[in-house]
Amino acid sequence: MKKIQMGKIADKIIDINLQMKAGEKIAIITEPEKLKIAETIAASAYRKDIEPVIVIMIPRDTDSQEPPKIVAEAMKGSDAFVSVVGKSITHRVEVIVDGDIHKFNKKVKF
Repeated sequence: MKKIQMGKIADKIIDINLQMKAGEKIAIITEPEKLKIAETIAASAYRKDIEPVIVIMIPRDTDSQEPPKIVAEAMKGSDAFVSVVGKSITHRVEVIVDGDIHKFNKKVKF
């Protein structure tokens, strides 16, 4: 039953929270301990023709630490990302809008 409930929650994350569309790419950042949750979100994305990429990293020591550079690059290269981690991660992302560079914190915690 727990697996079925997790699937419903994963669908809501993809459809409602992230409002993802077919053809987009999602980076799912996780830790070894949370891999089953990440896989459930990936399965939901895949069923909707969204390409999931799971990135497993070593858990951070405290909340709001920057992720490793390779993880940050995966986040920047995705259309959306979800952090399935015990300690939240924050990454500053640069976005170009009408030729201007804008910076903002892009953070989603599951």
